[in-house]
This record gives sequence, C-alpha cells and structure tokens, in this order.
Amino acid sequence: MYEPILTLSGVHTDIAQYQILHGIDLTVPRGQVTMLLGRNGAGKTTTLRTIMGLWPPRAGQITFDGAAISGLPPPAIARRGIGFVPEDMGIFADLTVEENLILAAVSGPITRDRLDWVFAAFPALATFWKMPAGNLSGGQKQMLAIARAVIEKRGLYLIDEPSKGLAPAIVATMARALKDLKRDGATILMVEQNFALARALGDQAAVMEDGRIIWTGAMAELAADAQLQERLMGLKMESA
Repeated sequence: MYEPILTLSGVHTDIAQYQILHGIDLTVPRGQVTMLLGRNGAGKTTTLRTIMGLWPPRAGQITFDGAAISGLPPPAIARRGIGFVPEDMGIFADLTVEENLILAAVSGPITRDRLDWVFAAFPALATFWKMPAGNLSGGQKQMLAIARAVIEKRGLYLIDEPSKGLAPAIVATMARALKDLKRDGATILMVEQNFALARALGDQAAVMEDGRIIWTGAMAELAADAQLQERLMGLKMESA
C-alpha cells in the first residue's frame, strides 16, 4: 500500500462567477503515476492549477507531504517540492534553453548528473542549448517545459497534457523520458487525453466529470474495460 503524498479534500474552486470544482476528493500515492482523465471541460486543468495555487480554492483542504498548502502563493508551493508543466508550457521565449533551465533550478546550480539525464532524455535541448526558446519547434518547447519541471528532483510533478498537438515521434520521446522518471521513483499527477499514453504510464487513474471525481482505481483496470471507458469518458476503443 502506497502512502499518499498529496490529498485534496472537499476542494471547491471558482473562476470569476463560475463554480468549476465541486468538492474534489483525490489522493495521489507517493512513487506512483496518477492519471487525471475526463472529457474536455471536466475540470482537470483547474484541479492542477488549484493545487499549484494559481487559482486558490474557495473551500476544502489540500495537503502535500503532510502539510496544508491551501491558499499559499505558487512560489511557496513550488519551493515545497512541486514541479508544474502547464498546458501552455510556461517557458520564457526570449531566454535561451540554458537560461530557462537555470531559472527553473530554484534550489541552486544544476547538477551535472541531472543535466546529463535531461540531455539523454531530450537530446534536442543540448543541440539548441544557446538558442532562444522561442525559436524551438512545438515539440522541442514541450520538451523544455518538462525539463524545467524535472531539472531538480521534486516530491511531485504536475503535468498538464504533455502530448497535446505533438507528432507521434515527439510523443514517443516524451513517453520514454516520463517512464525513466517513473522508474526513478517520481510521483506524477498527469492530465492526458491520449489514452494510449495514459495506459502506458499510469499506475492509478481518477476520472473527472463536471468538476467532480466520478471514478478512481487502478489504471490497468480502466485500460482493460472498454465498457467502463465508454461509460466514464465516451471512449470507443479496444481494451488491448
């Protein structure tokens, strides 16, 4: 049994006059990859942004590594050991690849071992090390966004739709890097619409609908049950 590293209890989040999250209850086990799944507009991105403090919860409690983080500003939450890859990538286009990674290393200089790991996972970042990030392709920018989050070992990585809009070859490169991170014992909470990628990476799954968690369980259980996939998410695919 894995102990929880992150717990959301009765979390409600509003954006302007709109109520987006309606009492989210979610547990993320330490050392596991938890996939946050659901149709577009279900509240998945809002959940990640609420954890990160970008949209403070109106009610409920968020606990990370035994301490309440609800209401803390995003920099304070990051310093506690949470890395975030937003859907819009969140890179600095006018800065070089090198400068982007230096800024992301909040605890001090980047270690050689970690930089070697990033270059092995994403060789393009070594090739374009001195190039402005804005000149990278879409896939290379997504690689940089992930590298920024993982340039230091963190207790938890929040990753929002890393494969969105990318070519299959780039998705395969990214999947290999995330599998390496998983083998290294990382804890990841990831939003992903690509069900094949979710199935390949996920240990646990939570499915959202209309701002609520409607199902939790093993990713393998969901992947093996085509009827359950269709009922929860409207997917129609073979469960191989």
